Amino acid sequence: MLYYSLRDVDFHPSTAGVRIICTTDLPCHLYCRLSTHEPRIHKRPSYRRGMWLNDDIRFCFTVFEDNEQYEAGDTYLHTFWKPNWPFCTTKWCYFFASIAGVYCVSTSPYFEYHNDGIDPVVPPRVLDLYTSVEPQRLNLTSSNVWQVQDLSKLVDENASAAIIQVINRYATTDVQCGVRKNGDTVTISSLMHQSSQVWAVGGLDSDKKLELYSSRHSTMDFFLMGYTNSRFVMLDEGINLWDGIEDAWRSYDIGSLYPTAVAAILDMGKVGGGEPWWGVRCGGSTDNRTQSSERSWCIVPLHTDGTFEFRVNSWPAANPRLQLIGYVTGTIVYHQNAQAIAVAVGGAYSQVQLKSGPVSPCLVVVVCVCANPAIPAGIQKGYSRIEAKPYFQRKSWAFIHPAPNGTGNFYRGNIAQTFWRSIEFETDL
Repeated sequence: MLYYSLRDVDFHPSTAGVRIICTTDLPCHLYCRLSTHEPRIHKRPSYRRGMWLNDDIRFCFTVFEDNEQYEAGDTYLHTFWKPNWPFCTTKWCYFFASIAGVYCVSTSPYFEYHNDGIDPVVPPRVLDLYTSVEPQRLNLTSSNVWQVQDLSKLVDENASAAIIQVINRYATTDVQCGVRKNGDTVTISSLMHQSSQVWAVGGLDSDKKLELYSSRHSTMDFFLMGYTNSRFVMLDEGINLWDGIEDAWRSYDIGSLYPTAVAAILDMGKVGGGEPWWGVRCGGSTDNRTQSSERSWCIVPLHTDGTFEFRVNSWPAANPRLQLIGYVTGTIVYHQNAQAIAVAVGGAYSQVQLKSGPVSPCLVVVVCVCANPAIPAGIQKGYSRIEAKPYFQRKSWAFIHPAPNGTGNFYRGNIAQTFWRSIEFETDL
């Protein structure tokens, strides 16, 4: 039998309805049974220590509606929005749950709440540069079309970008995928290797919406892993930077376009067949790691002169796209030459230190390189429950939220895989 425990319930009143946010002791899928009728209380006989006692108190709802949490899957936080809870109305509710699709035998006590319609005064809150969330699956309902995803109930009102892990579960065929700011008409929906993963950055519009694309939505997973504050400035329209020159490191001056930028946010793909070999590095770096990849997002630090460097090696039929979709402002800890991260080979996920100094970062950019792509690999943020180990493409980037002690969880299936630390974002709080 399965059990869960309700740890906190918050009712938020308003004239437009009531928002309920619950916290549980373990990931589960929560349901709210809601009634306009006060529950009936009755005693039930129970047999204790050889005696029948009529003192086992029970409650029952006679007229009710069941409401499912807003978030997909099993989560720690559970949100309900009830617009049909009028001002100056009292309702009663209790909560029950399922874990991995199996209903728990435990339920919560019931709660009585009166919607007085007065929005509480929210204390001033400073949004951190990066806020990690329990992985939330974003659901697509069809293929080969850009679909709007409303994240307004999952992110802060000041959020500017979402960090998304994309996993292609299709084992035999590459699948197109795309993530872009809602309303961006510059389309990149390049192929992504079968059985692989990438980490993406998607801009959010003023309504906290973005768009997702997959040519085979039934076998592609999009997980919201966290969101950033306004230091991540996301462009309304992406800018294609590639100058068409191959087989050489080319310098791109972002500082002249955006003088406050300290890092560039790039969306990289290709048009047509083939698989380009490419590399991205800080301006002035001597890193010379290039590998083939069909689909990647990258956050690359800028040199003090505002530049980063990009190289693509010629490849038949491949037409690479290097799209600037945003930039980062403020102060960052970056490594002009990326630092190697020591990860054990094989076994289970292992804990790896990601901070290079005394301060634990809130977000780390990791460069992933592999000479052989058909090798299982994985990177988890400090407390992620996603255990999948789809391989990384030969060249990819991941954006990791470390645990409070500065560690992340890595899996390395072969010595051909290497991981490199590029940027450490320290907390703003």
